[in-house]
Amino acid sequence: MTPPWRLRVRLPQTIAPYLPTDRWRVYRGGAGDAQADREVLTAPIYPGGRRACGFGSHLDSAFGYDAAGAAGLGATFGRGEFGFDCDLLTWTSEPLPPGTYPIRVTVLDAVGNESAALETTISLNTYARPARELAVDSYVAATDTLVLTFTLSEDIPHG
Repeated sequence: MTPPWRLRVRLPQTIAPYLPTDRWRVYRGGAGDAQADREVLTAPIYPGGRRACGFGSHLDSAFGYDAAGAAGLGATFGRGEFGFDCDLLTWTSEPLPPGTYPIRVTVLDAVGNESAALETTISLNTYARPARELAVDSYVAATDTLVLTFTLSEDIPHG
């Protein structure tokens, strides 16, 4: 059975100090690892240059970003970091078992300079998967004794 639990990392895209050529990187470690050492994503912050150029760059029509139709203070007040929602870039992991995973996020510029890392850990804590393959091993009618067998859950430590 594949566990359905996933990690999600989000980076605010709107009104951010990034250039059109900047890329964000996400690194993940395994459960219980000391550091995030596997690169799992490198992607543009502004795919295709969409919404690049920063707050207030198109003052005559949209007051924000690079086109009249782009979200900005004058075009769609209430969106972005000033309002109810924010344009977020999102990375979601593959299904993972419960555990504590180290995460590191950086920004890479066009000439290869990598920003200081934001590092954290994310814990996937959920109920343990149930035991499997429950079966009746034997029943002794004289003593009314029932013996069951099963495969223990992988999510519960057994000593």
